[in-house]
Amino acid sequence: MKLPKIKIVLAVVTLMGATGLANAEELRLGTASQGGAFYPVGQAVSTLVNKHAEGLEMVPVVTQGSVQNPKLVNSGEVDIGITNNNLAVFANKGILAYKKDGAMDLRGIGALHFSVLHMITMADSDIETVADLKGKKIAIGPAGGGTIPFTKQVLELHGLDIKDIT
Repeated sequence: MKLPKIKIVLAVVTLMGATGLANAEELRLGTASQGGAFYPVGQAVSTLVNKHAEGLEMVPVVTQGSVQNPKLVNSGEVDIGITNNNLAVFANKGILAYKKDGAMDLRGIGALHFSVLHMITMADSDIETVADLKGKKIAIGPAGGGTIPFTKQVLELHGLDIKDIT
């Protein structure tokens, strides 16, 4: 995944501004599994912070991904976690993937990209609406990724459950 340089620079500047809040020489950054999209992003951000933020060391931490990262920040296991914007809202409200954990008092410090859900199918498919997904086999991303809870929410809004798809 290639990020525009300006987004990386903005993320670094934002993280450098948060160092006074962290009050620590080391910041642990929750990323994703080594095959996850946020793992290389976390590596790149950490490298830039370590190069340009004097007196601060950012350590990228391998995690289960964007669903787990808000939980890790909330528990103090990491200082910063990379997640999707929709998951951050779910964590703050204590809903869906975070219902068991309850509402979390988390704050955003920067944005890397906008998170949207894209649904595509073949032109000759009989799938024309979200409701048409019932009983269908679909790919919704890896376990621990942000797409699964977001897909669950979209399905619920259309009267379906994740169990209705395979």
